[in-house]
Amino acid sequence: MTAAPAPHLQYDIARAQDAPAIVELIRSIAPAALEQIYGAHRLRGYLLDALLRDQGHFGLSRHRVLRLEGRCIAVIAGYRSADKLRLDLATLVSIVRHYNPVRGLAVIRRLVESVQHCEKPGKGAYFIYNFAIAEAFRSQGLGTALFLREMQQAARSGCNAMQLDVDAGNAGAVKFYERLGLTARSCSPARASFTHAPMLRMTGECRSSELDRHPSLRPSCERADNLPLSP
Repeated sequence: MTAAPAPHLQYDIARAQDAPAIVELIRSIAPAALEQIYGAHRLRGYLLDALLRDQGHFGLSRHRVLRLEGRCIAVIAGYRSADKLRLDLATLVSIVRHYNPVRGLAVIRRLVESVQHCEKPGKGAYFIYNFAIAEAFRSQGLGTALFLREMQQAARSGCNAMQLDVDAGNAGAVKFYERLGLTARSCSPARASFTHAPMLRMTGECRSSELDRHPSLRPSCERADNLPLSP
């Protein structure tokens, strides 16, 4: 009896074909907060528009994906701290372009309010965001593999630290990042007028391989190293 071929898992820069799946993955991260900022009926349209126009923090070029048999099942995004201002400005332009100036300014006001207490990424850091795995594929090591592959890319770009924000009340996510070598360094407060939980800023050394420090991650590191990268 011939064994069934192993599923084809691919790590790649996000492409237009992935955009609809990426929209749903991003929405799954913090749906209430995102809808409060961008509007429940406009959120999907704005995210899709920003992805396909490759504008700001939501642009396709900021995102990498995992595809299983051609289907996008996970996404991660990141930027160097030196690129933050450029991406911030491009994001504001994308909002005004999509919503029109009057509505766009209201969206920008809510966006600024939601992040005003968040710490800026440190100098030389690589900041991770929009990290999500489709529910059916969680707890299979894919998140670890994807994060470590992103860490490899960050190290090769010259960054010395990985940073991200995580819901302080999400104990599972906090433990996940601690297992990857990150530690909490600060906490931004919740906003009484905003659907926003307190956020932990987590940071860790950026290196191309975590095998020496975390032998228990060896299977996921090897899986990350073996993920084929599309040309």
